[in-house]
Amino acid sequence: MKNIINRIFLSFATLAALISCNKENMTEQTSGSSYELSVKASVENLANETDTRTYIDGTQILWSESEKMTVFLINGTDVSSATSSNFLGANESQAMFSFSIRNVPESGPYTYGGIYPSSADNGITSKTTNDKVELPAIQSATATSYDPAAYIMVAKPETFETAQTEWIASYRRATALNKMTLTNVGEDIKSVEITVPEGKYLAGRRYIDIATGESGEIYYGETNKLTVNYVSTALPHTAADVWFTSWEVLVAEGENVTVKVSTDSKIYTKTISARSEGIKFLENYLNTITIDMSDAEIEEVGETPGIQEGEYLIAAFNGSNWAIMTSTLNGKYFDPEQTSVTKSDVTCADFYGIQDIDSHVWNISTFENGYSIRSAATSKYFDIAGEKAVAYSDTPVTLNILDNGDGTVSISGSNSSFGYLRYNSQSPRFTTYKSGQTPVALIPWVADLTPRIFVEESALSVSGEASNGAINYSVKNADASDIQVSIKESDASWITAENVPAENKVSYSIQANDGEERSATIVLSLSGADDIAITISQLAAGDVIYTLTITPDDFVKSGYADNNKVHTLIAAGSDGSSYDINITTNQVMQSSDSKIQCQRSSAYFYNTTKFAELIDVTMNDVTGGPFTMFVGNTENPTSGVSVENIDNTFTPGETVNYFVLKCGSKTGYCSEIVIRFKL
Repeated sequence: MKNIINRIFLSFATLAALISCNKENMTEQTSGSSYELSVKASVENLANETDTRTYIDGTQILWSESEKMTVFLINGTDVSSATSSNFLGANESQAMFSFSIRNVPESGPYTYGGIYPSSADNGITSKTTNDKVELPAIQSATATSYDPAAYIMVAKPETFETAQTEWIASYRRATALNKMTLTNVGEDIKSVEITVPEGKYLAGRRYIDIATGESGEIYYGETNKLTVNYVSTALPHTAADVWFTSWEVLVAEGENVTVKVSTDSKIYTKTISARSEGIKFLENYLNTITIDMSDAEIEEVGETPGIQEGEYLIAAFNGSNWAIMTSTLNGKYFDPEQTSVTKSDVTCADFYGIQDIDSHVWNISTFENGYSIRSAATSKYFDIAGEKAVAYSDTPVTLNILDNGDGTVSISGSNSSFGYLRYNSQSPRFTTYKSGQTPVALIPWVADLTPRIFVEESALSVSGEASNGAINYSVKNADASDIQVSIKESDASWITAENVPAENKVSYSIQANDGEERSATIVLSLSGADDIAITISQLAAGDVIYTLTITPDDFVKSGYADNNKVHTLIAAGSDGSSYDINITTNQVMQSSDSKIQCQRSSAYFYNTTKFAELIDVTMNDVTGGPFTMFVGNTENPTSGVSVENIDNTFTPGETVNYFVLKCGSKTGYCSEIVIRFKL
């Protein structure tokens, strides 16, 4: 079976002419400069090549013109990487790529390593040679080929005393290549789901040490389930060879493997138990297994109607809360709207309380042999420009939308190697990924006709002096002049408020306070809408509340280590004064998209300037974490009193001088941190 995938082949003579085939002819490069590197890659034979030559024709690899290769250069403790700039061609056993290598260290030795395809590469872990490599749990295959993005190969590293412009690299196959033959399935196949026992991982992200070429721990997105989709053309049931790759998994005698096959009208499910020899998905092998589905459990699901035309929210649930894909294109991704909706089963009504929710609606229509997706706010069409790259188009773009059967969908373009639209909760964004990340859901949209009032703040603190101010609001499905304003407390004669509908604001006037701290509640009412309450707290005479706002600009992007220090920041007093405050941070930095980024399980920050009283700490636009806070009367109170997190605001229940804020098991992000206190 030679045509596993369409390949671009050069004759060996042509390929050899492009680059020397002898390591003795390596070209040295003057150190301390930038230069072009050519890599000719060959791949070791499968361990069972003799037994499987008829299946994959020996060492043929699906070198793909659309895929890239990543090379690494190790020099002492420094590790740099480059992605191939050109694919120069391939024959049946070798391929050649070119790279632009920048800022080469001045002296050796130099160790070269590599990963193919580069789409699997998620970057080097700081201060190590461990590369984060991801094998996708959802793969796109055809009747005769596996998904090229899922067959991961790792270079055997080589060390030279001088920098090289040509490297003849030998790669090992870091995954298992599997062919599962299904018999007695009565209909053409849309998808196949393979499940192995808990604790055994078919896919996910693992460390690969590029200095040794060895595979390490599977540490993120690890899953015992793997899905093979047939997006454009169903797999013929008469010749049902399911090609997929996986990490190495050994299913021992007596353990089970479950196969679920989905067609247009049925779901076939069969569980098989491993015999004495076990079921093996071995790295660097072609592993074959045949499963007779004649006695499978069959669920009649009826003909799948497909995605219905209409208006939708595109959203993702990360296990704790929902994020909505907005119409704002930010480079190569769409910005998310973080919500406080935490239940998994939702309708569009659960998001009506978001002020600009109407601008996040997308219209899905059938187009050519697929669908188009258009933004209601911009009237532009959603497009997939590449891996980790989405865009707008002025004209309709044909997209594939596949119902995953679990409430989520897979949205892809005509080039399946670009991946699927997904949500990245670690670096909050919606864009395309070949593996990992959170699948998206389509939530049918029905216009909200209920009157609603939105305000930016629900609580304000003001000084003890006489003052005037305003609260801005917006109104939906009603007229601003219909809003009624009142003071909830009948004895709060020290404050007055009135509606200014022409400016969409409520103005208030406060008398000077000559006593203790006091508060009142301004209430905005509108027929058919929920009342909005804003608490105004006035300090006692002479009291000052300081506000310290920490922003991404208070950190640098160069890495966590450059931010692990005491930061002196300026807090603003309610009386117009200012005060220098010292905050110590660890493993906190500015992210590439200009957010405050906190390293999972290790980030924390605390005040070293003693407060007379900590009022509260608020984090805005939070994702990841979760974050926890402890307070006490000694610096960095890690064993102090835990403070409840209510809508990302921490308010101590007692007078305390110090706090420490910590990040949980997921890398956390926020747009700013606001600390209010007294001195």
